Amino acid sequence: MHRNEGYPKELLAIDEQEIGLCLNAAVWDVENGNILKIGEGKRVLMAYHGMKLMSQEEIEALYGTPAVFAAMDYPKTVRQMTEPKNSHIIMLTYFDCVKTPLICRGIELIDKKIVNKSYFEFAKDLMRSVIRQYAHYNSDECFSIKDFG
Repeated sequence: MHRNEGYPKELLAIDEQEIGLCLNAAVWDVENGNILKIGEGKRVLMAYHGMKLMSQEEIEALYGTPAVFAAMDYPKTVRQMTEPKNSHIIMLTYFDCVKTPLICRGIELIDKKIVNKSYFEFAKDLMRSVIRQYAHYNSDECFSIKDFG
């Protein structure tokens, strides 16, 4: 994202302590810039905004009492990224969860006005960057993953 999308190098400054943010089966509430750990009935069990663990009071102020992430429509869909309102991405696998520290760092950079983008624009850039990784190269050609192998 630094090279292709113009993000500052600080986005990649993830230290070892932040690896604990790799939450499997988490939801990125793109609209509000939060990473959510969801329980039964779409209940928000835990949430991070940037690298900060949100208090139960902060969670309930945003998602109600009890705290519920109503925008999620799993298993019908694992993401809603057509518009900023209710936008979210469900991160189901260990391959997905490693994005979490990067997402949290990006949210912090946006909040500090170091990155001049919305959470939604950042999410679109991240999705584009991930897709770009699914191409195979040799010295002469680039192959889309669907055409490779």
